[in-house]
Amino acid sequence: MAESVIAAVMSQKCYYSRLGVGRDAAEEEIRKAYKKLAIKLHPDRCKLPKAEDAFKRVAQAHETLTDPQKKRIYDQVGEEGLNGGGGANPFGGRGGMHAQHMHAEDIFDIFDILRGQFHSQQHYARQQQARQQQYQQQQQQQRRRQTPNQQFVLNLVNIFPILCVLIVYVLSGFGIERNQSMPFSLDRNSESGFVHERRTKHGKVPYYVRTSFAREYGGSSMMLRDVERKVTSAYQGHLHKKCQAERQQREMRIEKSKAYSNREEMLAKARKMPTPSCKEYKERFSRDTGRYG
Repeated sequence: MAESVIAAVMSQKCYYSRLGVGRDAAEEEIRKAYKKLAIKLHPDRCKLPKAEDAFKRVAQAHETLTDPQKKRIYDQVGEEGLNGGGGANPFGGRGGMHAQHMHAEDIFDIFDILRGQFHSQQHYARQQQARQQQYQQQQQQQRRRQTPNQQFVLNLVNIFPILCVLIVYVLSGFGIERNQSMPFSLDRNSESGFVHERRTKHGKVPYYVRTSFAREYGGSSMMLRDVERKVTSAYQGHLHKKCQAERQQREMRIEKSKAYSNREEMLAKARKMPTPSCKEYKERFSRDTGRYG
């Protein structure tokens, strides 16, 4: 808005056009037009390039058109006939005016408006600061009123979801595959001797066996099928637990996202959090494709 006003003022050589009034405008109309433009272009308010030059040009036009003698000369022969009187720079610096050509009520009107806007901004800033201080005081008072037991319970509630995820993850590593009586492990474990990787015939589920596995089970296809059924069952339970942990972690992230200022963006990222175990479970075992992931 201000840019278009500056451009319009700077492009107009005609004093009347600068103020946006006709040649038959009365003095009161000229003064009102000048005040409106001066408030928009005053250097103490408008910091845009050429704003000060535009302000000077508006004041120059106002000074000439509100002085009966200068106005008569300007109307007859234009700006050249003023001999530098009406065309002189009416400012002695940033925001200064030639008081002998300006009417006192114009000056006071402009600065009263600017001062009122400045005080309004200060008042709003003080209100915001007071609200912030009041909120901080309420938070501090609430924390002081809490007993040690209440504080402990509050802290426990905050970390409970994290503990649940950790417990599920830890327990997922101590299922049937960790039982020493089983001839396989889903994880490589050199201490227990499970170092040789194999894959089930159906599903290609990876598992690890000891060196003696081929000697003990390789000669019987029935025994090998039984072992691989147990491998598949154990791997299914293992994936199911990991999927639950991933889904719970995603839900926690969704809840935390609601507290951010950019809530929608954070929620979108949280909902897109990958759950690779759920995806693998769905591909391998689940017939209900909407239950996992």
